[in-house]
Amino acid sequence: MTKPLALAAPLTFDNNEIYMRFPTSTPNFKSLRKNNFYYVDKTRYLYNLTEEENYFFLSRPRRFGKSLLVSTLHYLFEGEKELFKGLYIYDHWDDWSKKYPVIKISFGGKCRAPEFIEREIKDQLEIATEKAGLNISDYKGRSPSGYLRKLIYHCHKKTGHQVVLLIDEYDKSILDVLDDKKAAAANEECLRDFYSVIKDCHDDLRFVFVTGITMFSKATMFSGLNNLVDISFRPEYGAICGYTDKELDEIFAKEMIGLDRDKIRRWYNGYNWLGEKVYNPLSVMGFLKQKNSRVGGIKVASLSISTHL
Repeated sequence: MTKPLALAAPLTFDNNEIYMRFPTSTPNFKSLRKNNFYYVDKTRYLYNLTEEENYFFLSRPRRFGKSLLVSTLHYLFEGEKELFKGLYIYDHWDDWSKKYPVIKISFGGKCRAPEFIEREIKDQLEIATEKAGLNISDYKGRSPSGYLRKLIYHCHKKTGHQVVLLIDEYDKSILDVLDDKKAAAANEECLRDFYSVIKDCHDDLRFVFVTGITMFSKATMFSGLNNLVDISFRPEYGAICGYTDKELDEIFAKEMIGLDRDKIRRWYNGYNWLGEKVYNPLSVMGFLKQKNSRVGGIKVASLSISTHL
């Protein structure tokens, strides 16, 4: 197993001390790599994904690194090679010469009704349209699903490369209104219609990656998308998000000096998806940033919401 690296553009002072920042609120891979943030190399997992299949789903709790993973995939497929220098995938990725068109949809904001969901989707699709050098007016009047289908086709046709589709927090618009069954059902129906178009775009898609908190049901949310592979509980991807003991000891060795390692392990190393146990990354970063003697940290959403589904 290749040793994970914590590489960025380090800030060096006159005494040659390298200062690295803690990524407690920055889920953007490019920002981390360019602004002296710690980064634990997870690109070996991403390389394995791209070599294995084309359609994947990953479930993890909120604030556990899903958005950073999506961001990493974004820059990888756009061919920003220099951002990955020193990481596992730098010498293994054979597609650096290709710049795939990437369409990213994130439901990180609050969309509590179908009209807001549709507006949010169209706003993000318009950004992707402009980035691709296409004319937004060609998509006016289309439903979100119709817009997505046409945009995927046009991006493939224009560039000659299949499209990468990244969907982050696919279920947030449902979870935000979970206590209102009518609103949750309406949002689910809206999203089901949007996601249904993915199965019709197979010839134009190079890679699809979907993240969320809850485990999806192919019979409902992703009807017809039978090739969406759920890696949430596959042991070989158990540490795709979060920090292992080895990663914490190797990458953050300097930060751990003088701290109670057993206490940190007891408080933060309780996550396991049938693979290696992992620490919650945001909680650990919050703790190391504060450098308090008392193990505190940042609250992380649990999976207890599944009891309401």
